[in-house]
Amino acid sequence: MKNVLQCLLFLLPQFAFAQWADLSIPIPHSLTSVSFKNDDEGFTCGSNKIFKTLDGGATWTVSFQGENLFQLEDIRVLTNSVVIAVGMDFGTGNSLIVRSGNGGNTWLPIATSGNSFLKAVFFVDDQIGFCSGSNGTVLSTHDGGLHWETKTTGTTNNLQSIFFLDDLHGFAAGGSPGSSKLIRSTNGGASWVDATPNTTSNLQSIYFTSSLTGYVVGWDGGIFKTTDGGGTWNSQNSVNMAGNLEICFTDDQTGYIVGGASSQASIQKTTNGGAVWEEVGGNVSFGLISVSFPSEKVGYVVGSSGTILKTTTAGTTTATVDPNTNAQITCAPNPVVDVLTVHTPSRIFTGVKVYNGSGVLVKTIEGDTEALEIDFSAWPAGNYYVAFEGSNQRVIEKIVKI
Repeated sequence: MKNVLQCLLFLLPQFAFAQWADLSIPIPHSLTSVSFKNDDEGFTCGSNKIFKTLDGGATWTVSFQGENLFQLEDIRVLTNSVVIAVGMDFGTGNSLIVRSGNGGNTWLPIATSGNSFLKAVFFVDDQIGFCSGSNGTVLSTHDGGLHWETKTTGTTNNLQSIFFLDDLHGFAAGGSPGSSKLIRSTNGGASWVDATPNTTSNLQSIYFTSSLTGYVVGWDGGIFKTTDGGGTWNSQNSVNMAGNLEICFTDDQTGYIVGGASSQASIQKTTNGGAVWEEVGGNVSFGLISVSFPSEKVGYVVGSSGTILKTTTAGTTTATVDPNTNAQITCAPNPVVDVLTVHTPSRIFTGVKVYNGSGVLVKTIEGDTEALEIDFSAWPAGNYYVAFEGSNQRVIEKIVKI
């Protein structure tokens, strides 16, 4: 799901904390994806904004700001000039794709015919790419993201992550709380077959290091590896983490997993192809969501409440990182079974809307939101999005109902 040199991992703590500098942005919402084209130039997105840095994350500027109910979920740098981000417009209920052809100076919306929440975007080269999302959606492009074609997948499952080895061979992973889905195509997405591992873990991220070797991780920390191009998947030792996990590798042996729920986080690393994972992140308090390694040593991780962390040593030194203290919204427990308790900054929000994983509005709450409870008990398991609305800002937080 994220950049070809994006990665993430988790493991049992071994008191070897990494060198991760805190470059966080003082914003109340989560950053959901990060993608760099080199060590210094990159993008991160979240809510309705895209941020850009030219100096290795020391400073960030707003590159794009969309409509209030835009939710950007994934971003990918294709070339020095072309950048694409995907998500959903909760205002219209339509899929959302925005594209820049000049390095993020200006952005244009790309017309789509769907109403699925697009969760991931992946490009094989500067022309051929794929998106995946809710309701089993897969889209493909052959002109650098200017036009997209809907593919039939044969599933209605949420497809959280997509990865193609070349223009023909690819996988999409997802599911729902308590169930898994992994599908495989050998003809550029024209048709798909089931390739789901023997697990009930809601799959979050997939990554291949070669045509034969690949990894997929689940919500509960489960890791599955293939060495035959996705024909069979074997369980590896799970990482001690649950939440929005994402995985990637910088070479065939070295990889990372990042993730966590809204109140916890972890960065884990392997140097032996996933046989052993070790904790390389400091005591970061907030959930991590996405990672990008533009080179072997330099990596960036983003997550809740504007969190941005950076390593220049492949995450393997002994210094610790100070946790981000910019949290402004708490939603707990997440995952939720019955009642979600919400705390927001003093009366800056005047209403709350809850959307299901397909972007359908299921509940509206008006009035004071400084402290409130939202009853999820009658709703089916799955992903939900809680939108906090105020006069000057809007924040969307992802919630999982189990």
